[in-house]
Amino acid sequence: MTSIDKDLKIMTASANDMKWILSMSQNEKWNPGIKDGLAFQLADPTGFFIAVLNGHRIGCVAAVKYPNSAHIGYFAVVKSHRGKGYGMKLFEHAMNHLNDYNICLDAVSLQIENYKRFGFRYAHGTRRCVGTIKGEATNCKNIRQAKDVPFDQLLQYDTRHVPSQRKNFLISWITVGTDKSLVYLDDDNGIKGFAGIRQGVDANRVGPIFAETVQIAETLLYALCQQSTHTKVDFDIPQSNTEGLRLAERLQLHPFAHNARMYTGNIPDLPLSNIFAFTCAELG
Repeated sequence: MTSIDKDLKIMTASANDMKWILSMSQNEKWNPGIKDGLAFQLADPTGFFIAVLNGHRIGCVAAVKYPNSAHIGYFAVVKSHRGKGYGMKLFEHAMNHLNDYNICLDAVSLQIENYKRFGFRYAHGTRRCVGTIKGEATNCKNIRQAKDVPFDQLLQYDTRHVPSQRKNFLISWITVGTDKSLVYLDDDNGIKGFAGIRQGVDANRVGPIFAETVQIAETLLYALCQQSTHTKVDFDIPQSNTEGLRLAERLQLHPFAHNARMYTGNIPDLPLSNIFAFTCAELG
């Protein structure tokens, strides 16, 4: 047994540990949502892990299971403990926990080759955009609170845009995780768009924005931000969604980071042209 194996303990995160994980995310400038700890743990109580060395937390990772897929996020090690093999052990633990799942993650460009060694394949690029939305009065008869539509209808719409149905996560997201979740309904009460926003440490995190047209996406975005004259936001757009990128440019939002979405299994056939913002980089 190596010293790493003997001294390092990896355990399921408690509610108190989740606060520490969010502080790690903040230190990495990932702009976590203020309520992410509670919302994420409700989605999968066994899906978050911390690495403990001599009684001190030194690393974290999320390895969240959905019915037919999984997502890795929040992977970070305290800077003074990097380069010593602890991060590798933590990541291997997450991979073993998700054995036999098609695992998704969002990789920064410098780590793409490292993740390929674990069997991940590049699916598409993502662009994080940041900036300020100028509030406009929105009185659109088609917009409703997401909690006010039949949940099964919302779940069906959400599932079309993600690798796997995620009932528990969606319940947590619209009731706890977001400050506002909205849907856009057509005249027959069919859902044509779904969007959410939550307060982050440095800016409001927008996600998702799923919409049948760029006009619906823009209407939902303004509706999310209408309570303030200037709302600082950030969100992640699929690189292939040219209409979404043009919308961000027109709103004078600026590219902040370019990442890659990767999978260990089959790359799902998602309607990327209808995804104007992913729900969250941490859990998909």
